[in-house]
Amino acid sequence: MRKKIKQMMLMLLVGVLLTGSAAVPVPAEETETTGETAGAAVEEETAPVVTLKKQDFTTKTSTAKKKAIRVTAGETIVKMPSKGKGYLKFKAPVKGTYQFTFSDLTKKKGSQDGYINLQLPKKGQTKKLVKQKVKSWGGSTYSLWLGIRNKKYGSNKAEWTRTARKAKIKLKKGQEVYVFFSFAAKDTVKVKVEK
Repeated sequence: MRKKIKQMMLMLLVGVLLTGSAAVPVPAEETETTGETAGAAVEEETAPVVTLKKQDFTTKTSTAKKKAIRVTAGETIVKMPSKGKGYLKFKAPVKGTYQFTFSDLTKKKGSQDGYINLQLPKKGQTKKLVKQKVKSWGGSTYSLWLGIRNKKYGSNKAEWTRTARKAKIKLKKGQEVYVFFSFAAKDTVKVKVEK
């Protein structure tokens, strides 16, 4: 016990001489381990990763529903199928306007144009899906173009012109929106859904 007191007094004296402070450093063997390191970086939550199943564009709800991968609000990393065509689906937990942000869009070698459509079941007919008109770059459109070949949208040759696209859509509680991808992008695309 006396040895420990002497050590503490010596450490206090050295601390005062070096720093001008009377703070007593605690010997390493007397510190409690809590499993946390002071100043340690907090782990970030990673976005879930889903892989699209290859599916061509369809107007049949049953066809899209079979292969569509469900996503929830927040950010999801979407892996594209080899042919770059497939569906996501999102079910609105509450009524409101939802914004879809598609980012990290990068051209894959050999790809030209590309687009994303949002589809809802036709009013009064749950069997048929209908493309939705959204406001976006190029004005109101049924397709969120990524690479384009149309003078109306600013070019007459294929260019990969956008690295991010956004679209807003009004949904009722429980209503499902189907998101169709048609482009050969790089391996993954970030999709963020927020109200």
